[in-house]
Amino acid sequence: METLLRANCEKLIQMVKEAGADECDVILSKGESFSLSAQGGEIDKYKVSGAQVIGVRVIKDSKVGLSYSENFDEDSLKVISLAVVENAKNSEVNEYEKITVKEGHHLYPTPYIKDDSISIQEKIDFCLGLESEVRKRDKRVQSVPYNGFSETSAALFYLNSNNVSAYKTDYYQSCYTSALLQDNGVSSSHHHGSLGRTLKSLDSESCINESLKHAAFWLEAKPLSTGEYDIIFTPDALSEILSCFSNIYSAKGAMEKTNPFADKLGKQVAGESITIKDIPLYPDAFSKSYFDSEGSTRQDLTLIENGRLNSFYHNSATANFFKTKTTGHASR
Repeated sequence: METLLRANCEKLIQMVKEAGADECDVILSKGESFSLSAQGGEIDKYKVSGAQVIGVRVIKDSKVGLSYSENFDEDSLKVISLAVVENAKNSEVNEYEKITVKEGHHLYPTPYIKDDSISIQEKIDFCLGLESEVRKRDKRVQSVPYNGFSETSAALFYLNSNNVSAYKTDYYQSCYTSALLQDNGVSSSHHHGSLGRTLKSLDSESCINESLKHAAFWLEAKPLSTGEYDIIFTPDALSEILSCFSNIYSAKGAMEKTNPFADKLGKQVAGESITIKDIPLYPDAFSKSYFDSEGSTRQDLTLIENGRLNSFYHNSATANFFKTKTTGHASR
């Protein structure tokens, strides 16, 4: 897979150079997915799909152009190689955006291998079992509105005109189920999912039990009196809340004056008990992030330390603007 992706990227870079680009980089992503869902004891959706896209960024006379294609044949690559240089010629000068990764950084993390040991029929039986078990365990179940199984494989290849490359793959399976309960004219529902690398690692029991438990609790829910209450957030819920304020870490937002903390770098912005870190290779993370969309190696970053704003998220352009180093957070 890596050899084939590299060949397409090398071909496009050569075409772009011949079209007149000063510098360029290419990102190629390719993925496949398979999904099932069950309703009423039968499979109501069986879907196999695939997607691929190759995108190129060109710098010509300090002007930036972008283009992409979902086809990798010779003619399609030729079309976007000409188009992206024209796009650059007709754009405004951007003195800060450059291809900064010049050497090394050939990252090839250990690939996740697709699990081919489980048959399609076993996956179908697993999906049907999720729905049937929810119905069996509580007589108040009116329906199982969301229920399914999926598996996804993906590969990403980066290459720039300095011959710096990076490659990663991913493969995972997931399942989910739900419960819609009704009792004494009151309805309540909940859904829960599980993620893993193999069918055996998916926690179907947790999906079933959590869906039923929370739906049952909420049947008895009543309005609270106004007052002060201690609240415990699940990690996922807390992550969603914190993401609402993610713009405070944006160097691009600071550069464009849309970040309300643009002038707060190095200053106290939270209580001293608050420290927030970005750890791309966190040991217990399901997936790890090795490099960004410019081929820069990602490393641990302390955003807020003891309440003090320590850093923004930078790509090469914002790093050049603020005269600092990229933090490996470019995205395309």
